[in-house]
Amino acid sequence: MFDQLIPRRVHSTIAELFLGIRTTGSSPVPDGAIMIPYIPIPYRAIFPILSTVALGPEDVFVDVGCGKGRMVCCASRWPAREVIGIDFDQALVRAAQRNCERVRGRQAPTRLLCARAEDFSYADITVAYLYHPFERPVMERFLARFETTMRRDRSVRIVYANPVHDDLFRSADWLVEEVVWPDKTISGFPHRVSFWRTRLGPTGRNDPLPGGT
Repeated sequence: MFDQLIPRRVHSTIAELFLGIRTTGSSPVPDGAIMIPYIPIPYRAIFPILSTVALGPEDVFVDVGCGKGRMVCCASRWPAREVIGIDFDQALVRAAQRNCERVRGRQAPTRLLCARAEDFSYADITVAYLYHPFERPVMERFLARFETTMRRDRSVRIVYANPVHDDLFRSADWLVEEVVWPDKTISGFPHRVSFWRTRLGPTGRNDPLPGGT
């Protein structure tokens, strides 16, 4: 595609001008002691992910570790029931809130929360998204919290970009891996993306995502 020929930085600049937001730059760690680079997922990865998930009027989407709200803003352009972003860094949450207030083409209501992933309730969530937001101990607590609070009467989808700790997902018997995009499936994005569903009933049978088996 034509946009795959555009350098990543230029592509992001064009996308941000089109959306009316700003999610690039750097930000301090929560205690404000040092500056660390803030690197959101590229737009050329966001668009195919959201097209695959295809949010509808019954969906409640959460970005776990939302940063400045790039994915939240893009997801809000789909006709979802609600799009939520959570992050432990209060400064990033404030930036995400500002971006969500001015994003062009928003169809879904948005909500930004300063919260720990392991404390949030996932009872209303139908789609969860993560872009390698934290290290293994927190991921373990996140998965435990997700299993404890999720609804059991419907299948919930999880998208995990750059799935560094996907072995934890595979060891969870309440999750089914549906699709995996190998490294560099998306031009300019060197990481894998894995798509999961929670099991329904004793058989764990679910309808596959597009591209599944």
